[in-house]
Amino acid sequence: PRVPITRSMAPGTRHISANPPLLSALVAILACLTPTNGALVRPKLPRMRLGRPPISLWPKRRVENRKWSSEDSSDHPFLSKYPKGLLANCTEHFITQHLDHYNFETPKLHTRSRFQAFGSRVPKSTFQQRYFVCGGASWKPNGTIFFYTGNEADVELYVNNTGLMWENAERFQALMVFAEHRYFGKSLPFGAKKDLEARHLQFLSPDQALADYAVLIHSIKNEWNSHASPVIGFGGSYGGMLCTWFRTKFPQFVDGCIAASAPIVSFEGQIPAVNPNFFAEGETYDCKKEGGLPNDWCADNFRKAWDVIFNLAKTPQGRRNLQEAFHLCDTPGASSGGSDIVSWISSALGYMAMGSYPFPSAYMLNGEGELPAFPLRLGCKTYLSKPFHGEKSMELLENVRELVGIFYNYSGNSVECFDTTAGANNETKMDDDLWNYLYCTEIFQPFGQLGGDDDMFWTSPWNATAAAEGCFEQYGVYPRKEWAATNYGAYDIAKSVTNIVFSNGELDPWRGGGIQTTLSDTLHAIIIPDVGHHVDLFFSNKMDTEAIKQARDFEREQIQKWIVEKRSSYGQ
Repeated sequence: PRVPITRSMAPGTRHISANPPLLSALVAILACLTPTNGALVRPKLPRMRLGRPPISLWPKRRVENRKWSSEDSSDHPFLSKYPKGLLANCTEHFITQHLDHYNFETPKLHTRSRFQAFGSRVPKSTFQQRYFVCGGASWKPNGTIFFYTGNEADVELYVNNTGLMWENAERFQALMVFAEHRYFGKSLPFGAKKDLEARHLQFLSPDQALADYAVLIHSIKNEWNSHASPVIGFGGSYGGMLCTWFRTKFPQFVDGCIAASAPIVSFEGQIPAVNPNFFAEGETYDCKKEGGLPNDWCADNFRKAWDVIFNLAKTPQGRRNLQEAFHLCDTPGASSGGSDIVSWISSALGYMAMGSYPFPSAYMLNGEGELPAFPLRLGCKTYLSKPFHGEKSMELLENVRELVGIFYNYSGNSVECFDTTAGANNETKMDDDLWNYLYCTEIFQPFGQLGGDDDMFWTSPWNATAAAEGCFEQYGVYPRKEWAATNYGAYDIAKSVTNIVFSNGELDPWRGGGIQTTLSDTLHAIIIPDVGHHVDLFFSNKMDTEAIKQARDFEREQIQKWIVEKRSSYGQ
């Protein structure tokens, strides 16, 4: 059988087996990736590459109290318990939080109202943070609390999708708390429109969000008279980063953390250094034989396609040919030089790679439609598994169009044309704009690509100076490029932090920015073969692989261990 990752073996890392022996429920395979700068990863098109903002760590999805169909219940048997939707088993709450947890003076903000001249300074010191309390029918004071560290979207999204919490709450007699990240959903310090104004964004940061979570847990433990309650944190992607940092900064409030697809070692200033091309290399991995394809033609064909696009974009006739090949609504402009088309393509590739699940999923499509199982692999096999020589360059572009059409035309209906500039709905755009501010301050990750033998993209090396200038132009702030590594740590957290499971999917291009080697007896790394972005956090599916099941088994083992440790510390 194919070994998921084939590099030098490093003792101490847990690797979930793709083909486990029947006698073992969980097989630990020695780690195959060392935490050096030979990693993988990159989002949409980072701002310094083509002037476009970076993709959010967690794709945006429609938020609603979804009522599960009979087909859903068949695929996810657990959901049949909640025919009215998961939110029907939750209560919505709000807690008053300080705008600035680290300043005892009341912030004075430049605002404008009907009764104030422009530029007046109005004091405001608090806002209302939303959270949900779910389940807990058998919960008693000092019982276990499952706590989701909400990330960059409406918290209802995570209530509706974090199956690992729902499916195990009863087993551990746990009450679930889903906390909303400040500035998202209903946790708006100034209101939806004002939250996007630069003069109101200074309180949007991971540090402030972590303090919110600490205050919330402190408050509910007091309110519920449950100071001995074990608290187990859960988070995926940026939420997994927050969970890790919460355990690092506030260990008294969270006793262990499941950090799925959390790229906490994707920053400059860490040792060993991050590979700034890790996302591009991760997407390339998925398009080659090592990523599960029969050959490397898919990656090779993408390399050819970029050159064809850039060359055609130089002439009016070439741009008309591009419009025809990609069924574009408008002829590409001369000034773009083809950048709008390659950006449109690479955005789809990133989402399709992250959405590499063994079952059809709506997760990468905002809940509006469904991608097939392993969408990128399917596209590669169907459209780009053979060579396209020079005289077939237009046929190559047409096949690239069909591949990304799996993502953009997920309904399967015929479309008159594709619009490479079409935006999302207003709510999603607001979340993206807020995320970009986070990127331009504390989440300043390097993203580049070298092309050639390194990855399948065009050459565009990471340029921190250009990225920082773009941030200043948009938000009036310059990133501190090494602050995340200084403030939160990287591999060196093993000196003081315990009780975290870092999980990554082999096919997730974010994998290269995450912990892939077990750091200590209590900081475990597991790599789940042949899957994408934080699949272990999802609800169980009848098409789950044995490796996915094993990952969740291991996570449950660690949760049980953390709960026992907590209770022992209280003499229980």
